[in-house]
Amino acid sequence: MELLFPPDSPPLHVIAAAQIAAISLVTNPTLDCGSPPTLVHASGLINGSIMRLDSGLGRSSRAHAVLWTSICCKILFGVATEYDAVLSEFVATYGKRGPTFEVLPNAVVGKVKLRFAPEPSGYLHIENNEFVDNFLKDIETLGIKYSTVTYTSDYFPQLMQMAERLILEGIESKCRNNSVEENLNLWKEMIAGSKRGLICCVRGKLDMGDPNKSVRDPVYYRCNSTPHHRVGSDYKVYPTYDFCCPFVDAVEGITHALRSSEYRDHVGLRKVHLYEFSRLNMVHTLLSKRHLLWFVLNGKVEGWDDPRFPTVQGIVRRGLKIEALKQFIWEHGASKNVNLMKWDKLWAINKKIIDPVCPRYTSVIEDKRVLLTLTDGPKVSFVRILAKHKKYEGAGERGVTYSNRLWIDYSDAELISVNKEVTLKDWGNVVIKEIKRGENGNVTQLVGVLHLEGSTEVRKKGRFYSVGESDMRNLKRGDVMQLERRGYYKCDAPFVRPSKRVVLFAIPDGKLNLDDGSIVTPNNKTEV
Repeated sequence: MELLFPPDSPPLHVIAAAQIAAISLVTNPTLDCGSPPTLVHASGLINGSIMRLDSGLGRSSRAHAVLWTSICCKILFGVATEYDAVLSEFVATYGKRGPTFEVLPNAVVGKVKLRFAPEPSGYLHIENNEFVDNFLKDIETLGIKYSTVTYTSDYFPQLMQMAERLILEGIESKCRNNSVEENLNLWKEMIAGSKRGLICCVRGKLDMGDPNKSVRDPVYYRCNSTPHHRVGSDYKVYPTYDFCCPFVDAVEGITHALRSSEYRDHVGLRKVHLYEFSRLNMVHTLLSKRHLLWFVLNGKVEGWDDPRFPTVQGIVRRGLKIEALKQFIWEHGASKNVNLMKWDKLWAINKKIIDPVCPRYTSVIEDKRVLLTLTDGPKVSFVRILAKHKKYEGAGERGVTYSNRLWIDYSDAELISVNKEVTLKDWGNVVIKEIKRGENGNVTQLVGVLHLEGSTEVRKKGRFYSVGESDMRNLKRGDVMQLERRGYYKCDAPFVRPSKRVVLFAIPDGKLNLDDGSIVTPNNKTEV
């Protein structure tokens, strides 16, 4: 059977009942808002089969209602116990409703045609093939499937004709009282790229008293002699975003334009419906592409994909999963109110996605490590194969080296006293027999003996791995892992040779402010 209902009001009682009864039910949220839900059977439409439980309850039935409530509570308690797994899945899907998104106005199912905003990471603000290519890479990273790629430059001739038409109609600007002939002459100077033309621009004569300053005689065309990345030096005049987008949308059959409110309809073109939403702002973050460009041009960052940048490629390189970004946007909704969001919420969502599946490794801080020597430890190092994630087999396995010389964190070493028993993770207990200190009193070395039969329940836990355990040399670029007791990391540069370090970027978890990348060195020696 198929269940039809409006997307903003699914009949939860019907869906829950179908899941409990193990009835195959296809949910189809395509009805208009306010429409009653409808069941469709293979034999045809089932009318009147979905109703509210209180639809037939009159005032004289209050006593019956109390009785039935008591009975239903007992029944529901039994249902909740017997069908806990089914109901848990149902609650996970429908229990916490996200924000309500408005239905696209005048949208026809199967005929909606959208345009992706051409400014996701600042790339298209600079006319260069590198930025155009990266724009497409951004879309691919976001998992967006598109039907075709078009270029505004393909419409330069038509756009110039339209601009000339507007000049002939007497559109005013600073030179509001110029004659049509004067404006046409200046337009020709711009087309030629002359000295006079380079200081001119074409403005639309709109309402200078409009409270929205962006529509007070907005610029439609600018003169620029820099060669274009696709058409070379064929043109010296280029349309602005606000001028060309409505034209191209109308010509290419776009039905709905999703962008902020400065978009305006233009006379004489096929109507494109506007779905407006507010700009998303993040605390303590520069999102203006013009400001971010300064960091790129002045070499303050590696590029637009620098992991500190709030660009699509930047945050993905840092370790953000696209699923987390989508969930964050879904929870935020397409609001028209100006919002200031915190990064910790986004990274907390990301942690919930990566934590159940990412492999675990262990490392110690290179300049804060202490050597632990086991006098009765194995004279010859050996390797054991352990799970990378004890609760998720899909993470795979890793080889861990065991030796009589181990590195542990200084923070652990300074808490240990002589004859104390500590636990080496995934090995067993060790009794510390000697603590060596330097001239400044800091711990420099520990000496101990194995006590593998000792209890591991109440012992202090240490670490037996090297600066970075040897299996980390198998990491690939883009791998996400957890360094136990340190946090989550993403591999940016994998192991190539012992002299070239593996580079890991720390992934924020919504709790700690980790603003710099971290570097660890995997040691492929058996003696650690």
